[in-house]
Amino acid sequence: FPSHDRGCAANGETVDATLHVQRALAIVGELKAALDLSRGEIAQNLDALYDYICRQLLLAHVPRRRDVLPHVSALLTEIRDAWAAIPKNAQSTNAAGAARRLT
Repeated sequence: FPSHDRGCAANGETVDATLHVQRALAIVGELKAALDLSRGEIAQNLDALYDYICRQLLLAHVPRRRDVLPHVSALLTEIRDAWAAIPKNAQSTNAAGAARRLT
């Protein structure tokens, strides 16, 4: 969806671009909320990564810095692919659902 945002912005579809960014922020927010920070370094690193992604999405959207979207899109794709590689019975329900919506 960050890649959709780039396409919308290129076509002047500001409302559609806003909706794509809002959707991405909501999904990353769900992933962040599903973290159990007491579980150690991996959870803390994911928390920092999700914060970074949110900041980059806002940076791309508010001042129209579309140059950051390819990097954010690649990060989100990597997160989605990592979740897809985890066996279903080992996935947190909320986080897994959010990760699947990253397409």
